[in-house]
Amino acid sequence: MSSNPMEEQVGRVVGNVLAAGGEIFLPEVGSLCVERRRAQRLSRRSVRPPYRAVTFTPQRRGVSLVEEIARVLTASGMSEAEAPQAAQEVYGRWLERVREGETLTVCGVGVLKQDRFTLDEAFDRRLNPQGHAPVKVRSAGRPDWVIWIGAAAVAAAVGIGGYSYLTTRPERSVAVSADRNPSAGVAGDAAVGQETVAAGTAGSAAGAADAVGGPAADDAAGGAGSSAAASEPAGNASGASASDTGAATAGKTAGTDSGAAGAAVTARQTVRTESRPASRPAGTEPASMTSKRSYVVLGVFSTPENAARAARNAASGDVAVTCGVYRFGAKFMVSPFESDDPEACALFIRAHAERFPGMWTYTAR
Repeated sequence: MSSNPMEEQVGRVVGNVLAAGGEIFLPEVGSLCVERRRAQRLSRRSVRPPYRAVTFTPQRRGVSLVEEIARVLTASGMSEAEAPQAAQEVYGRWLERVREGETLTVCGVGVLKQDRFTLDEAFDRRLNPQGHAPVKVRSAGRPDWVIWIGAAAVAAAVGIGGYSYLTTRPERSVAVSADRNPSAGVAGDAAVGQETVAAGTAGSAAGAADAVGGPAADDAAGGAGSSAAASEPAGNASGASASDTGAATAGKTAGTDSGAAGAAVTARQTVRTESRPASRPAGTEPASMTSKRSYVVLGVFSTPENAARAARNAASGDVAVTCGVYRFGAKFMVSPFESDDPEACALFIRAHAERFPGMWTYTAR
């Protein structure tokens, strides 16, 4: 900063006009104007605050510096008639001192060089007390971590739902298959009960004949034929007699095969008895299935009452067939046999295919 009092006084006059937001004209030079610059975004979270800058224009704008000097001289005691002339002389001497080629230095305000005005640091702080440091911007919305947590929650929900769907899909498929199979007992609970009782009566005689074998099988077959003949009308008596004779002859011819089949059925019933708890009566309250255990499915019913009735009907024809009722999703399953070995279940199904057609195996998860 210059130590000349005149330069300091003139610079102070220019600074006061510009600090007030005005414009000042420098004869033979041009005008200095104050412009307000708006805020500028530097990055996503950084903004430079608004500030005021001094620009130069060769046009005449605002008040003249000579007039401002005359006003100061008049305020200091000089007459109004002499003040304009004295102000012009002061300005001329000031201009000669501060201008060097294309550079003009306004003491305490800034430097004008080639139509560009650079503010002095002290005067810049006077115009912009807030400074020029960038300001961090905080978003008015939710922070990023909230978005990430929400996305993670949605992904977890989708994953859990997909896993649950994939793990329960086979059980639902089995249930739908049982619903569509009329022989499984879902087509009509009352019809299934009647068919089970009829099949039980017929299977009882066949099972007893197979278990005894040989001559006993012949007697059982003959007795069954005599009963059938007694139940027929009188007009069909000769046909029934012929049927009895054919049944007896067939029983004598296949005596040895019947004995072997009876032994096989006895072995299968023994496996069934060992695999199923004998203390559980037919038609008990619905129970939960044991994981990894295989069950022979006689039927799947919509209510526990219908399932219990089907179990009682199956047991009424053959006391050895003890059925259990299990929960099968939202329905109830009737099972006459269960085992840890799926082959044993398949053996049971083949042995009782004539009495209970349409049975299938289900392995609990």
